[in-house]
Amino acid sequence: MITLRAHASGAVGILKRDFAIFASYRFRVLTEVGSAVLGVTIFYYISRLVTGGGFASPDAYFSFAIVGFAVLQVLTAALVVVPFSLRQELVAGTFERVMVSPLGPVTALLAMAIFPFLSALVSATITIVYAALVFGMPMQWETAPLALPA
Repeated sequence: MITLRAHASGAVGILKRDFAIFASYRFRVLTEVGSAVLGVTIFYYISRLVTGGGFASPDAYFSFAIVGFAVLQVLTAALVVVPFSLRQELVAGTFERVMVSPLGPVTALLAMAIFPFLSALVSATITIVYAALVFGMPMQWETAPLALPA
């Protein structure tokens, strides 16, 4: 019977592998941050064009769009990146080695989801912090924990 420590060790190994692949691209961090900055900037100027409708002000629409943009990043990591990564593992022939290892397929799939989720969480945090600091998006900290279930 495999222990919890062995599962954690295997998950950390997969996390290290995914981070090494991420870090092997020289400008990956720069493009991730640039993408968040560009997205926020575009949404800010689009929000200035939005009038009427269900939003009291352009700032209300901007806040709505930024929170949606951040949630979309996390949902994409959970619902798109993980299945795509599994497919890539199957095509490369590396998933079979993990599947027959003591780690097992279920733990391996869950471990493969850790890095994309953490990466999306960091990107979403950068998005929201940039919007708050540069464009003055109001932050309501009392409702922030409601984002965790999403």
